[in-house]
Amino acid sequence: MAGSMADVRVLHAVPDAPRVNVFLNDAEVLSDVDFRDGSAFLPIEAGSYDVRVEAILPGGDTTPVIDEQDILFAADTATSVIAAGTVGGGIVAIPQVESSDEIPAGNLRIKVTHASSAAPPVWVALTGSLDEIGMASFLGPVEFEGALGPIDVPAAEYRVRVIARDPIMMDITDADVVFDSGPIDLSGVEGADLNVVAVTSTVPSIGGSAFAPDAAASPISLVVLDGLGSSDIFDVSTGSFLTIVHDAPGIPAVDVFADITGTPAIEEVQLTDDLVYGNFEPRQTVPATEYAVGVRLASDNSADAFGFDADLMAGMGYTAIARLVDSAPAAQVLMDDYRSVATESKVRIVHGSPAAGPVDVYVFPTDLDNPAGPASGDPLLENFVYGSETGFVSLAPASYDVLVTLAGTETVAIEVRALAVAAGGVYTAIARDPLGDGSPGSEDFGVILIAD
Repeated sequence: MAGSMADVRVLHAVPDAPRVNVFLNDAEVLSDVDFRDGSAFLPIEAGSYDVRVEAILPGGDTTPVIDEQDILFAADTATSVIAAGTVGGGIVAIPQVESSDEIPAGNLRIKVTHASSAAPPVWVALTGSLDEIGMASFLGPVEFEGALGPIDVPAAEYRVRVIARDPIMMDITDADVVFDSGPIDLSGVEGADLNVVAVTSTVPSIGGSAFAPDAAASPISLVVLDGLGSSDIFDVSTGSFLTIVHDAPGIPAVDVFADITGTPAIEEVQLTDDLVYGNFEPRQTVPATEYAVGVRLASDNSADAFGFDADLMAGMGYTAIARLVDSAPAAQVLMDDYRSVATESKVRIVHGSPAAGPVDVYVFPTDLDNPAGPASGDPLLENFVYGSETGFVSLAPASYDVLVTLAGTETVAIEVRALAVAAGGVYTAIARDPLGDGSPGSEDFGVILIAD
């Protein structure tokens, strides 16, 4: 019937793709959609549409990554469109018409969709939160682009577990589980219609880390589409990424210890050992929890030189920088955007040089025949003060010259020529004071460059 309406929603499930804009015909209906972001249902006129998804490139240019013609959105239907795959291996659209059947009173509806091109066929079990694995009934297999369900279940507390081999072949044990949600309380969502989408995991896992060296990291995480938006469910082994930087001039080498705040025991987890000024401890995975962190002089680590509290959330990344505040050591904790994107480099600049004062920062594409100077263009950052940071800026993969001048002058304090940033790379550049350790060039200002 003319004028009849349909509903459509979109999920970005491509782990190495940039943010995207979504078009129906030539009308932009969603903008700046990031990986794992799922929209609410959008009402549209029923009919056939061309669906186009455009990736946002550094500088704001866009390029189509999905262009599907004549997708029918029938009257009185709700359709999910999931963008999946990888940039290198190809991106596909997975359209799904959702069930319109009435949900019985006291129940909720669950469907599971496999949208991770990196994961094999899987079997899925939905059990009570305390049920042993031997009690689980696994459904499957479900392959990439496929789905299980929907099924109607009572609104209650559940646990989702996923395995990657046929459960009929032999008994299933905890060692077979490749994803475990832990308890999920769905007792208060009677009537909910949930599409639970498995996507490729890009989040840190303590599996394989120093905290659980014999455990495997989960290859997937879950995104729950509820009609109003999306939310994440991570594997129970999901931790946090942590990078530690010594950028406090004049402070000798340090050891860093952490105590888990929520336990009565003093864990004394050592995060780094003998970290000297101008260096960093590479990114490590730690359990996601609240810590009391103590920084001690490596020469005598019987007592903290200073400490700080850190609440590290599951799936997040952090860089903790030891710096000076009013000439005393303190901590600056930055949140990281660590996901690798195939079409760009992510670069963050931090002013970590108290002796330099306010600075201007210039970034130019490298030109070996005509090297850029401060007079070659406008600064990217003006009057950039100590302790400031840019957040992550997307740059086209290339070679760049970075010049740091005293604010309002052409006096170059730090010069980094031909800095190559690669596609998929994530970089943090921290301007620092001279090392002053007697090594060649140690009297010059410099940069602590962290490349992931």
